[in-house]
Amino acid sequence: NQFDLVNVALHEFAHGLGFYSIANIDDQGIGSFSLVIDPATSLLASFPIPNLAGKPLIFDLFVENLQGELLIDSSSFLNPSLGLANQFTSNNLFFNGTNAMNAYNNVRPRLYAPGVFSFGSSVLHLDESSFAPHSEDALMTPNSSPSEANHIPGPVTIGVLQDLGWSINPTYIDENIAIKVDDISIYPNPVFTNATMSYDLRKKQHVNVSIYNLQGKKITTLVDEVLSEGSYNTELEINGLNGLYLVVLESQYRKSVSKFLVK
Repeated sequence: NQFDLVNVALHEFAHGLGFYSIANIDDQGIGSFSLVIDPATSLLASFPIPNLAGKPLIFDLFVENLQGELLIDSSSFLNPSLGLANQFTSNNLFFNGTNAMNAYNNVRPRLYAPGVFSFGSSVLHLDESSFAPHSEDALMTPNSSPSEANHIPGPVTIGVLQDLGWSINPTYIDENIAIKVDDISIYPNPVFTNATMSYDLRKKQHVNVSIYNLQGKKITTLVDEVLSEGSYNTELEINGLNGLYLVVLESQYRKSVSKFLVK
């Protein structure tokens, strides 16, 4: 019954990278792209609504209806107009981007466009009914579910970002072989005469363990070699040290930092 913070943060990062529409319907029922902004909407928003004088955001360039008509095409839909409002609440809006479609079996991903418009939710999300909770592309639906944890954006979201102009070169960490941060411990801490750093490796890998001062200067290197899977204890060299220091463990998969105090 808990919500995953990383899931929420990645969702908002994607909005910040352009997975966002300026579509809106005012209190008179008129739809527009960045032209008619209800003052109440501006008060509720967590950021200033940009005054784009009717220009769409880049995401909006790809939004089309069931018939394949682009909503930004003023020859089909005046901006502002009741026609745009009807489209925003049609439940039949799609993202027509080459990369997003390639990631979705050459089908246009459906966007969230419920019958009741909700600023900040409608149009600028993937449709909840098409991308079910806990599925690989559920990150950018409007609702998050308890225990839902999408730590990789999903191929459709990656495709959308590529269509918006981003160059995507993802690197994934296999957590089954990475160093587990919670397994790193220094005992005793504070250190009076000597101390031991303990850590676990889940796979054979090259490991470097070094001590740094708070200015980032390396004091000494304790380990610099390939180690097999298993548990390790490394003695900390504290001769001549006094105060707060950092011990940094780096592998080809992750960097981990722990503090220790020498008295």
